[in-house]
Amino acid sequence: MKTYHIILSCLMTLALCCSCSEEQKEQRIPQLPVLKVEKRTVNDTTIFPANVEGVKNIEIRPKIQGFIEKIYVDEGAYVQKGDLLFELEAEPLQAEAQAARDAIGIARADRYNAQVDVDKLIPLVKDGIISDVELKKAQAGLEQANSRLKESENVYRSAQRMSNYKTIVSPVTGRINSLPYRLGSLVGPTDAMALTTVSQNDSVFVYFSMDEKDYVSFLKETKGTTLQEKIANFPEVVFELSNGNNYNQKGRIQTTTGTINSSTGSITFRAIFPNPDGVLLNGYSGLMKIPIAYNNVVVVPAESTYKQQTLTYLFKLANKDTIYNTLVDIEKRVGNVVIVNSGIKVGDTILAKGLGKVQDSSKIKPRLIALDSVLGNVKNTFRNE
Repeated sequence: MKTYHIILSCLMTLALCCSCSEEQKEQRIPQLPVLKVEKRTVNDTTIFPANVEGVKNIEIRPKIQGFIEKIYVDEGAYVQKGDLLFELEAEPLQAEAQAARDAIGIARADRYNAQVDVDKLIPLVKDGIISDVELKKAQAGLEQANSRLKESENVYRSAQRMSNYKTIVSPVTGRINSLPYRLGSLVGPTDAMALTTVSQNDSVFVYFSMDEKDYVSFLKETKGTTLQEKIANFPEVVFELSNGNNYNQKGRIQTTTGTINSSTGSITFRAIFPNPDGVLLNGYSGLMKIPIAYNNVVVVPAESTYKQQTLTYLFKLANKDTIYNTLVDIEKRVGNVVIVNSGIKVGDTILAKGLGKVQDSSKIKPRLIALDSVLGNVKNTFRNE
């Protein structure tokens, strides 16, 4: 009887120990949040270094060689078409013009005398007093006098035109850029540097480049079948000034080079911005901000993923309570949102938080939460489809 009680006591102790062991094991399984994978449209902004150029940058060059006698403008000045910019010393040209004018007077006198000779000989030949040979000689002399007069007039016009080139005016309305020459500098039409450039800045071009991957992604997410259609459908863009503020006018992408630069691996775009106040100057640098929408894509919170070397993983729930390492291919991270190309699909359940508490094949007590509750302050990054 005593032996029976001892055995019964041992069995009860063993059962109690097993029960405690199972309870402790149950307590060690963590309760962790999980979420269902969804598709959303993600709004992003891509940023590229950019440079401003005037729609028209007109080089101002002299048409004659001469010393700068007067400079009528300063760097940065706004000028109208036809405004006087420079004046060159042109006394030699004026002397040439005067000499050509004097030559015209002599040529006219010669022509007059030649005409008198012809007029005098015509009746004599008609009356048979002299032969027509003399008349023909006189007529040839008249033709030569006419030719010399025309030549003198052409020389004068040319000299006058060259003399007029001493004054240099702006061919367009715009802003004066740098003035590399000073008073007294000898300048000419073949100089390496222009006198200045005038930038027409009512509108400005902004140039920027993106690499091949961004270019392909940009085109992929833009409506249209041809490049021209896609360019027409590109969204309005924003130019960030060097002080960090956005320029108060939005621009539009107009064109692209259409080819990848083999040395840089990039492609160049040109956008145009209105510039009514002349804020954007030729040579200005800043950042181009381009909105891009990734339409109807699989998204997960960034904190639901982890990296091993260059690969990205997350934990996918299977069999209701077991999580497994799952390799995913990432398109891009936008804020706290990760766009996933492959590895999971809509409807899959993944571990939302607490990745450091588990490992591959761990059991958990899943607690389903909403995607938006994880994303929190980046909720406006996307919109539901």
